[in-house]
Amino acid sequence: MPEGVADAPDVPEYLAWVWLAFWRLQTSHPRGAMGGVFPLPFDVLDRYATRYGIAGDAFEDFLFYMDTLEAIYLAHANKKD
Repeated sequence: MPEGVADAPDVPEYLAWVWLAFWRLQTSHPRGAMGGVFPLPFDVLDRYATRYGIAGDAFEDFLFYMDTLEAIYLAHANKKD
């Protein structure tokens, strides 16, 4: 986990693989020319899943968890002060 995440949640062991994927893929977010962060493209998630053998029902679970984490992350990252 990157430094500076002081209030990181306690991630259950059975979801550690999703949490790791979420942080590994953060540099793949498209960025807007005027600021803002956009969702991870499907092909980025698909390539990651293929690389690590995440398939079938596990891939559907992966998408669900990543979409959930992404929604929270994007709301925070794109919040206008």
